Amino acid sequence: MKTSQKKETMSVREMREILGIKKTDSYWLIKRHYFNTVIVDGKIRVDIRSFEDWYANQVHHRKVNGEEPGQKLMESSYSVRDISAMLGISEDSVLEMINREKLPVIDIQHHWRVNKELFHQWYRNQDHYRTAEDRERDHPLEAASMTLPEMGIMLCVDRNGAYQIVKENPQLEVIIIAGKKRVTIQSFEDWYASQEKYHKFVDLGPEERERFLQQHVDDVVGRKIRKKYIKQPDKSRLDEKSWFSPEEVADIMAIDRKAVLRLIWNGNLTAQRFGKKFRISKDEVLWLMSREKSKRTGGI
Repeated sequence: MKTSQKKETMSVREMREILGIKKTDSYWLIKRHYFNTVIVDGKIRVDIRSFEDWYANQVHHRKVNGEEPGQKLMESSYSVRDISAMLGISEDSVLEMINREKLPVIDIQHHWRVNKELFHQWYRNQDHYRTAEDRERDHPLEAASMTLPEMGIMLCVDRNGAYQIVKENPQLEVIIIAGKKRVTIQSFEDWYASQEKYHKFVDLGPEERERFLQQHVDDVVGRKIRKKYIKQPDKSRLDEKSWFSPEEVADIMAIDRKAVLRLIWNGNLTAQRFGKKFRISKDEVLWLMSREKSKRTGGI
């Protein structure tokens, strides 16, 4: 009784049907020597074991029916997309990082991949990029600290001023997360309470705040403080209707209701009476916005 032997080769036509490719493409694969071939009765045949090994180490071609390609490749290396997902950065940023850090790559038919072992070795020796797991682990430390630029904005100083403060005050506890220096909130509050030279923007009086903002109209510190602490007028609200109450104008303009009433009483804002209530037209609110913007930028 004969025992059946496992098939070791297949015809080029069979290989072509497995991959769902054209005749020209199948002979192109053979010409590039991606897998071994033999000549049997004057015809090219494809070594099945070599073909399967090639298939498991590439991702460009896919079987019409069968397992996904690149199984071995994915076990041993990361694609650019894999690294992008891990580090939470764009694929273009990954390519730039690979070039800058000189990470060795495996070029699989013009698709870059990075050996997993080499990638993790590189990752352990740097502190700029963070995986989602590490970011999750760092979250409690980030919540209990602030970056130096954030501290600077709180104290109305620029980035260089913040670094100088840290340099001159060793009681400020500095930790490093993802390559960035951060100051613990507890040490900052202890230091802040022990000195009188610097003041938080939120601790300044109304006149001091206004004076500071006027002095820092065009610089980075002034812009960041306005963004963080000063509510901006909401022009989109003007599309809702044509007439607004003083309360609505105050909300749109991010100012106090009494300030709106003072403008009306002083004749600086035209309002119409409807019974016992004031109503301000859309055009008047736009004028007020223009006036306030001019004041903030050093105009009238």
